[in-house]
Amino acid sequence: VGQVGGSNKILDTGSGSDPADTDGAKFVFDAMVRVSAFDFTDTDEVAHVIIDGSDDAAFSGAKIDELCKITVGDATAKTGGATEDDGVGTYVLSGTNVRNETVYRYMRANIIVAGTSPSITLTVNLHKRGD
Repeated sequence: VGQVGGSNKILDTGSGSDPADTDGAKFVFDAMVRVSAFDFTDTDEVAHVIIDGSDDAAFSGAKIDELCKITVGDATAKTGGATEDDGVGTYVLSGTNVRNETVYRYMRANIIVAGTSPSITLTVNLHKRGD
């Protein structure tokens, strides 16, 4: 889970609950993933960067879902037939807090690393579109 100063960081979009209310409920965003260090020398290391949404600020409620995600790492460890390795750089994800007609008011970055000895240093910043 994304952290600032060792504490989980949750974004409150302030959204309402009606997905048809494009002015008040829908939060369209870009997530800037900046990778400053990444070791995938064993060719099976990846990092899954996931933007989660929830109806509960503590993410302990019944509704938690993945709003968007990207996998960064060695090509052989990625699914989908990737042929290119990733490394240090900036990756952009775009998404919204509405999924299957459910509005998720709260959002967080969730990073899951996998492989033999994965090591990654990154930051994730969410930017509301139009700001």
